[in-house]
Amino acid sequence: MGNCIGKRNYRTFYFFTLFLLMFLLVMLIFVIVIAVIIFKKSPIKAFDIAVLIVYGILLIPLLPGLGFVAGLWGFHSYIMATNQSTNEYLKSQWQQFGMNPFRR
Repeated sequence: MGNCIGKRNYRTFYFFTLFLLMFLLVMLIFVIVIAVIIFKKSPIKAFDIAVLIVYGILLIPLLPGLGFVAGLWGFHSYIMATNQSTNEYLKSQWQQFGMNPFRR
């Protein structure tokens, strides 16, 4: 990444992950609702099958992306709730195990 999430841009990063998470959830709900609407139709047409295939393909990157963004947002929510920085959190984890993985 090569980007430091510091004091000045942390709020922007946090809200970006929050809104990205909400966008992915809306997309997932949209795909599910459209699939349910299509399956409730009695004669399913070829176009409906094509739409379901496209939405199925959309789910392939959507679900892992949703999990990644939810984890990232949850981690940073925890960091903010405990009033720590990412650096302080990582250093406390390294002290817990008694080693720094980046030290040779």
